[in-house]
Amino acid sequence: MEECKMKIIKKIFHSIGNIFYLFNPFWTNGKAYMLGQFFTALIILPVERVLYVALQKYIIDSLAAGHLFLQIIIGILSFSLGMMALELFDSIFFNAYGLKKYITIRGLVDKENYKKSIKTDYKYFDDPEFYDNYTYAINERSGKAEQARLLIIRFMATAMTIISISAMIASSKWPIILIIVATFCISTFISNKSMEINHQKYLEQIPLDRKSGYIHQLFYNKNYAADLKVNRSSDFLFKHYDSVLGDKVELFKKYQFKTVFINAVSIVIEDLSEIAISIYLVYLIINNELSIGGFASMLTAAGLLKSNMGEFFDLIPRSNELSIYADKIKQFYNLPSKIEESDGKKQPGSGSFAVEFDNVGFKYNNSEFELKNISMKINAGEKIAIVGENGVGKTTLTKLLLRLYDVEKGEIRLNGTPLPDYDLSSVRNRIGIASQTPLVYAIPLSENMQLYNDKSPEQLTEILKELQLTSILENPNVSLSTELTKEFDKDGIVLSQGETQKLGLSRLLYGDFGLLILDEPSSSLDPIAEYELTKMIFNQSNKATTIMIAHRLSTIRDADEIFLVDNGVIKEHGTHDELMAKKGKYYDMFTKQAENYVK
Repeated sequence: MEECKMKIIKKIFHSIGNIFYLFNPFWTNGKAYMLGQFFTALIILPVERVLYVALQKYIIDSLAAGHLFLQIIIGILSFSLGMMALELFDSIFFNAYGLKKYITIRGLVDKENYKKSIKTDYKYFDDPEFYDNYTYAINERSGKAEQARLLIIRFMATAMTIISISAMIASSKWPIILIIVATFCISTFISNKSMEINHQKYLEQIPLDRKSGYIHQLFYNKNYAADLKVNRSSDFLFKHYDSVLGDKVELFKKYQFKTVFINAVSIVIEDLSEIAISIYLVYLIINNELSIGGFASMLTAAGLLKSNMGEFFDLIPRSNELSIYADKIKQFYNLPSKIEESDGKKQPGSGSFAVEFDNVGFKYNNSEFELKNISMKINAGEKIAIVGENGVGKTTLTKLLLRLYDVEKGEIRLNGTPLPDYDLSSVRNRIGIASQTPLVYAIPLSENMQLYNDKSPEQLTEILKELQLTSILENPNVSLSTELTKEFDKDGIVLSQGETQKLGLSRLLYGDFGLLILDEPSSSLDPIAEYELTKMIFNQSNKATTIMIAHRLSTIRDADEIFLVDNGVIKEHGTHDELMAKKGKYYDMFTKQAENYVK
């Protein structure tokens, strides 16, 4: 028995702690605002309700006693003006100050969510199950923080109202309180069971909502619009959507009977309580123990007490439910991020990076692919290339360099120092990346070009010339401040695939990089344009160490060294001429490509 009591006490304190965990952003960022809310909950709302009950009794008893009309009107005005003053204070405070503060705090919570997302280790994104917690936390934290705020305010308001109304009733009509308390003890138990069922149903529904949400976004995503029109992808998507819809219906059926039964029991209990109170008050009137005004006011007071006790008891399972949600949110926020929150302090310094892979091994979770015994030494300022077929580990090597993942075996060193010893953000700030499919943001063109470093308008214009993108600005309605995409601006610029790749390269020009990573950044261009662009990047790199991943081998003939990766290992390395002389796999790949170009 004692053990059971301790579990209940622990659960209560755990729930309280979780509620205040969710509420903390509002208190931390808006103490004055919350103190105003507390004053409203503890003073204004309870006094309003007591005045309302007292007003009813005053009016009816005054009429029954035959008081003068003017006397009654003065009394009504006195009560009403008091309630009006309280309501005006609440309204003015919230609209003049509270609303602005509320919006600001909600915005700060969302921003904190985004920062946490950035600080979450990249490896977690490989786990589909992680997305359930991740999606929930990002989408729900600000909303749950708001619910916690409202819960605390409602606890205060209902508790103080219950105390005030109970004192009014208990002075002579205490059995009413006993009836209401007994009723809601039963209702609370039922309500708690209902919340548990709804929560379990909600958890089972999360992955279904995520699947249907994914399909939903495909049908309004412009990138998929053409595909959906010209091939059979829509047929497959409709099939999967029907499957998800069927699963949702089955989930509803699973919990349907329990929900209907619990709701029915709640209605019966509520009605029986109202009948009992009405019979008791009629009895008092018949026995001349209650005036007509007292009858009306007691009915109103009983209704207010009942509704507030109902709300109060309802808040208990709601707080438990919110506590469960808080645990789920904390699960994400407490997720250890070994990489993103590492304590490395060393700064990379200026100049180009010397890079060394020393017997590196790595394997993705739930994947057969593995990097094995990768060793390569890249001197500062060298331009090297990594080649190989798709899926052999070329891009994985760059992810390890960016420390999106940590190696499982061996060591990666920059300028002779192990990568984890460096301050992570400082290292990443000096690594420039251009990929095959660079991301375009719905922000101005100039900002899209400055993701790595600030550039003057003159430099931006010069970069557009060098990349042969000046045609973008030939439209008189287009400038560097024009937004890319038409996501939010109907006059926004929509780039072709080739222009998008050039945009990705534009971010690397005029930058102070220690290392450049070029992952097939110009594959959408013709071979000649690609070669010229690659040469330009090499020349513009300010002697930065450059790693280029390429399928078109003609573009990397001038690389200081070429590493051929095959099935997670380095099979060959050397200059172009050395590898051609070996007549190994590189020779075969280059020769076949050359034959295709000749044809």
